[in-house]
Amino acid sequence: MSDFLGKYRLYLLGLLGLLIIIIVAFLAYRSHLSSTNSMAQIPYRAPMQVVYPPSTLTLTADSKSVKVGQNLSIKINASSSQRSDGFDIILLYDPKMVSVVPFSATNTVKVGAIYDQYPINIDDITHGRILFSGITNNAVGVIPNGVLGTATFKAKKAGVAQFSIYFIKKGATNDSNLTAHHEARDLLDSVRGVTVNILGIK
Repeated sequence: MSDFLGKYRLYLLGLLGLLIIIIVAFLAYRSHLSSTNSMAQIPYRAPMQVVYPPSTLTLTADSKSVKVGQNLSIKINASSSQRSDGFDIILLYDPKMVSVVPFSATNTVKVGAIYDQYPINIDDITHGRILFSGITNNAVGVIPNGVLGTATFKAKKAGVAQFSIYFIKKGATNDSNLTAHHEARDLLDSVRGVTVNILGIK
């Protein structure tokens, strides 16, 4: 008997080792299945997305009505909670009803204090529009919430003078825009114009 065990000892040890490996692998597989099932029971939650209020541009007048020959001021107001690097605005008016009174020899619009530079600030009287843009040097951008600029007009003719901001849709590149900080993305969601009654001289 001892001769038999001695002769087949290596085989028995090999089989025993193989059996141990199979048992360990089986236990590891069961542990993996249990862990996977536990993870599968945890519901997936998508990352939360920040929802910002709409970014808008609004025109406001210093008076609801003026007389022919009097001046009126139109403020260009921005409202946004997102950081911006600049803006481009096309302010439309009727040159038959009003004429632009330039703020200075070089600037049509009196600029605000939100942005640092205003590279475009001109009156296109032929098409009845003011082209106005601003950019910032701030490394983190600015939050455009306030007055971007003020345009002054002189009443020419009795009637209703309409002032509006040219806006097609969000993301369009040939209309008015608020540019996102470090992104080629338009923040502007909507615009609102204003009307002023011009009274004749009696």
